[in-house]
Amino acid sequence: MASLITMDGKYQTRGDTNHPSQPVRILCVDRGLRWPVLGLVTDKNGDEHVGTWDVCGVQEFSPNQNLIPVPTRHQAWAWISDEGRVLGFCDRNKTMMQASCEPNEHVELVTWED
Repeated sequence: MASLITMDGKYQTRGDTNHPSQPVRILCVDRGLRWPVLGLVTDKNGDEHVGTWDVCGVQEFSPNQNLIPVPTRHQAWAWISDEGRVLGFCDRNKTMMQASCEPNEHVELVTWED
């Protein structure tokens, strides 16, 4: 089952090859209608347009306008072997980590989204 849209979530449109994802500001999720989720979609010019979705963020006629959660971006310092394997992560500063490195290791800042 798909996740329900919530007021405290951050969402964007799914987008496709012809329509990039756009940020969506959710205004309400409990309208007593077939499309209870009401939000404002921000276009590339910064203008906002009203959109409606079902409780799971599906828009009937435009699948590229379906809602998806905004990915969370993470960053951490990682110990990397010369072969490119991640040996571990640390939130300490880079200088402290480099002092702990073996000769065949280095430290780099890695970023990922989920």
